[in-house]
Amino acid sequence: MVPASNQKLITGAFALHALGPDYRPVTKFWKKHGTIYVDSTGDPLMTHDDLVDIRHLLKTSGNQPVAIRSAYGPLLPPGWEEDDLRNKYAAPVSAFSVDRSSFELWTEKGRLFFEPESYGAKAFYQKGEDIQIDFDPHTMVARVVGPIPNERTRLDTLAISKPDFAAASIIGGKAKHVVNMPTEDPLITHQGKPLSDILFEDLPSSDNNISENLMLMAAGVTSQDQNPYQLAQGKVSDFLTSEVGLDPAEFNISDGSGLSRHNVITPRAIAKLLYWADQRPTKDLWHHCMAKPGEEGTLENRLVGIPFEGKTGTMEMICALSGYLHLSDGRVLSVSILVNDYAISTAETRGLMDSFLKNLLDAGNGGTLFAESHNYASTRPQTARNSPRP
Repeated sequence: MVPASNQKLITGAFALHALGPDYRPVTKFWKKHGTIYVDSTGDPLMTHDDLVDIRHLLKTSGNQPVAIRSAYGPLLPPGWEEDDLRNKYAAPVSAFSVDRSSFELWTEKGRLFFEPESYGAKAFYQKGEDIQIDFDPHTMVARVVGPIPNERTRLDTLAISKPDFAAASIIGGKAKHVVNMPTEDPLITHQGKPLSDILFEDLPSSDNNISENLMLMAAGVTSQDQNPYQLAQGKVSDFLTSEVGLDPAEFNISDGSGLSRHNVITPRAIAKLLYWADQRPTKDLWHHCMAKPGEEGTLENRLVGIPFEGKTGTMEMICALSGYLHLSDGRVLSVSILVNDYAISTAETRGLMDSFLKNLLDAGNGGTLFAESHNYASTRPQTARNSPRP
């Protein structure tokens, strides 16, 4: 089955295992011979304000050239579709970037503008009956047609085509990629947020850009690697087989966020991953980073009152819901529901999934819960099904 954003559970567990909860990304800055040097191994939460502060610490003139060595990117993950690339959720992935490779289109008193900066983008307005926004991420040109509000209003959040050069423009001038960095200690070493905070930013809100960065960071991708995603796919696959104990036939890894339709996995494999993560020393952090009913995130308006925490996933004709259901006697069920190519509405599909969880909760709280496998997930015998699971 295609898991959509349930793929982020794989990426999050892999990053937590490979990097550890206290890992903090580091970006180094030098100022030498009139050039600013930047060396980044990846920091998905680097913001415009962070870079403004760094500019002040560097005491730059604002037009000094910037030499960048990025561990990866900018690049687009395999399997992403052209129609998505204008949007923040499909922005290019880059070790050195700003605001998750995105910026905003605003209007006020008939004027179009970008925030926090334009990064070289242009916006044009044309009268029309219905408002439409077209943005070409390759040319960085936005065209707005139709009535726009007079009051200050955000119209859209868009992808930056060259996020590393956009980030560089905040601290200096023209940017280029280089291989070598100065040998002396950096003038500034910027530490990003710990992985525990990055995961909390990623999973509840389902942020594609963060997940893609985490996959490449945890795989240890460097600027010397010819194919970063091929390396990362191999590392994630090894993790799932050697650490989690999955059969290689149970999954295929394409990207880290689930936007690619080339990701496939069995619900059984996701449930195994959830059970594995629940046995790790980081289980409390892992549970803390899940989306929860009634709280901010993708479950804000679903399953209210149900003791569940987990991850949703939605794409065209794809719905997913996986996580942990807490029973009244203290037992915890690892649950994964994947639905592809359904013939009803997405709202109805989600309703059926939520009803399944509610029925499962009632059955579990009513006594001993039995499960029977019909081996839909695999044609081979699964010895794990004979083992007790919480």
